[in-house]
Amino acid sequence: MGYLLMKFKSMSDATARQEFLRNPTTGISLFLILVIFGSITANSTFLNIENLRNIAVQASLLAVMAFGMTFVIAIAGLDLSVGSTVALSALISAQVSNHLGLLAGLTAGVFVGGIVGVINGLITSKWSVPSFITTLGISQIVRGGSLLEVHGGSVSVGDKGFMAYGGSMFLGVPYLVWTMIAAFSVLYYLLHFTAFGRHVIGVGGNEHASRSAGIATSRLVILVYVLSGAMAGLSGSMLSAQIGTVDGSLGIGLELNVIAVVVLGGASLSGGFAYLGNTLISAILIASIDASLNVLNVSSYYQYLTTGVLLIIALSLNSLPKTRKIKKMAVESDG
Repeated sequence: MGYLLMKFKSMSDATARQEFLRNPTTGISLFLILVIFGSITANSTFLNIENLRNIAVQASLLAVMAFGMTFVIAIAGLDLSVGSTVALSALISAQVSNHLGLLAGLTAGVFVGGIVGVINGLITSKWSVPSFITTLGISQIVRGGSLLEVHGGSVSVGDKGFMAYGGSMFLGVPYLVWTMIAAFSVLYYLLHFTAFGRHVIGVGGNEHASRSAGIATSRLVILVYVLSGAMAGLSGSMLSAQIGTVDGSLGIGLELNVIAVVVLGGASLSGGFAYLGNTLISAILIASIDASLNVLNVSSYYQYLTTGVLLIIALSLNSLPKTRKIKKMAVESDG
């Protein structure tokens, strides 16, 4: 009996270890710990309070966009318009805040992002155009609109309240970070405790079965893209408040960073999974890597290289289970 109990315990421990290692949170958390430990070892100023606040702000700006993208990827879609949406929203929020103040500026940015999301969702769901093509085209249109909005120039933030929002703190934490925490809390509840969240995962896992079950898949797709656009709009407003001067070229290539964050967090490009907590950890990881390179006085060009390498690794790991499954099925059929 004692032997059997020990055997059962060892099997349980092995199963627990396998589950622990397979959990997407494990890999990204360990990677983050390694990056932080390596940065501290290389330069102790990494733990400087100002540097940590900077990491928190940069991670917040990236995470807010990535939260919306997490929902899009969960339904097996892509939103390549987030970078352009950030630029347009930043411009509009800066202009509106200069006339109507902080709250109006933030609302305008989110509204503009939501409108872009409506267009993406309608074209993708009603015309059955692949999301990759739809959002790529809309990205170019929005980018052109952003440049035309300011005639190739820039807009400076003049409202003191808006500027204070971008640079002030509450309880030692920047307002931008509090905004990210609020967005995370709302979306986490939406994903895990509402029918909308369950439907998102269901449609991503099997759209045909979800439609047969009575889920209005077209409406859901539109709402998901509206959510993604709104989050990009919010991030654009936050960025506008932080840097003070924005132009139409803001956010170029940002969509790849956002996709890298979501995929590094364990989301599958084939849909059916969403890990908001992992998305947040991944955003902190990317921000920490960028901060480490800055602290070590490494050229900013290497940040692009780092993001590209991480994206390739993430996509490779993402497709690995599917590749193994296909090979296993091939072996079984040959046998």
